[in-house]
Amino acid sequence: MTASLVVEKLCKEFGTSAERVAAVCDVSLEVQAGELFTLLGPSGCGKTTTLRLIAGLESPTAGRIIFDGQDFTALPPFRRNLGMVFQSYALYPHMSIFENVAYGLRARRTAEADIRRRVGEALELVGLGPLAARRPGQLSGGQQQRIALARALVYGPRLLLLDEPLSNLDAKLRVYMREEIRKIQQRAGITTVYVTHDQEEALSISDRLAVIYRGRVVQIGTPAEVYESPATMGVADFLGRANFLEAQVVGTHGDRVRVRLPAGVDLEVDRGDSTWQPVPNEAATLFIRPERVRLGGSDDGSAVELPGIVQRHIFLGGIVRYVLDVGGGRPVLADAQRLLPGIEAGKPARVKLDLADIRAYPGTQRPWGEAA
Repeated sequence: MTASLVVEKLCKEFGTSAERVAAVCDVSLEVQAGELFTLLGPSGCGKTTTLRLIAGLESPTAGRIIFDGQDFTALPPFRRNLGMVFQSYALYPHMSIFENVAYGLRARRTAEADIRRRVGEALELVGLGPLAARRPGQLSGGQQQRIALARALVYGPRLLLLDEPLSNLDAKLRVYMREEIRKIQQRAGITTVYVTHDQEEALSISDRLAVIYRGRVVQIGTPAEVYESPATMGVADFLGRANFLEAQVVGTHGDRVRVRLPAGVDLEVDRGDSTWQPVPNEAATLFIRPERVRLGGSDDGSAVELPGIVQRHIFLGGIVRYVLDVGGGRPVLADAQRLLPGIEAGKPARVKLDLADIRAYPGTQRPWGEAA
């Protein structure tokens, strides 16, 4: 599949000549035709600025934007043939839903018959055809969001851009609407770039995603690739809950590194950072997801076992999260589908880790949520 959108070494600086701040720095990525590609990162990381550069609402300091082989870099927004949905739906409260969606077509002096056909198709696409005569104040937040989406699609754009489109909805409605957006995007078959800081949202709807931090792309991949094999400790920590265990490098074996835990246990695991060249006695940090940690059970010989003490458990509805002390300063989290008999606060427990689920990183790196 050929790339529909190509972003090459994109940079954007703000401020005066005496004090420049780089909001986006050397961002390169490719979005395939018909793909839903997400820009994911913490607040202030540069993802919305990147989207605005693609839309033409900001001019880049350096770099190029190419869409379907055409250089978009200096092209004004109205000539890019794209649809955009912002955080604020910006619907006109005094107009009907039909007129809200038709507004841009009327501004373009589109023929009335064509307006009715295209608005009707857009409203049917988002499942709101019967509500065309209502006004925005008569609709729920989710319905208003779909109207904003219909307004962006009514032009027949080649590219759809969405900037935190679900930020104004409550948690349950966000889950429903992200599924609806995915269905609509697939039915329309439109190339889409989606911006969010919500990790679960990004993982659930994206074909691929780019994790952005401090204006730079840290990793690009499918949701499974980025979640299971994060390129840095920062990505590991940002995408869901993570366990980090202190260790010391003993040696290397190809792409794997042999490390020793404070309890004296030696492990040979994959390097999470492919650029890291570990040396003996260097500090390292091991990463494993809580759902990959097992407690108790029979010894099947497929995992390394660490002695631990249960500190507490947290009931989270669909899972029970156990917090354990295995030494080394950091508690270990273990997720189970239900309460486990005999695993109680203050009691010892066998903590089992499969080597295939562990990644090693340089000890000098820190998760994004921790102080430098």
